[in-house]
Amino acid sequence: MQPDPLSQAFEHFHFGRLDEAEEGCRALLSRIPNSAEANHLLGAIRFRQGRNEEALAFLKLAAASPGATAEMQNNLGSVLYKLGQKQKRSSGRWRSSPAMPTRSTISR
Repeated sequence: MQPDPLSQAFEHFHFGRLDEAEEGCRALLSRIPNSAEANHLLGAIRFRQGRNEEALAFLKLAAASPGATAEMQNNLGSVLYKLGQKQKRSSGRWRSSPAMPTRSTISR
């Protein structure tokens, strides 16, 4: 049995194989459009590549999904911060600490 595309994509991301990670995310999105996890990882890939505007688009999709996690919201805040935009949390605090997807978030 082969691992699912998202697990493989995360492994590629972890080892810096960003093109392969993107392929896995796109494969998942072809089967499950609007996958929060795939969009989150694509946002992380773009962020790592320094393509912050593209990262923002993917992370907005992930953060707006019903299954959005705090990590997705935090990463969106990190990209907004990097782009010079600030977004308030519901508590009124500013988001600024960068984080990238973890295996626990991606495997959900």
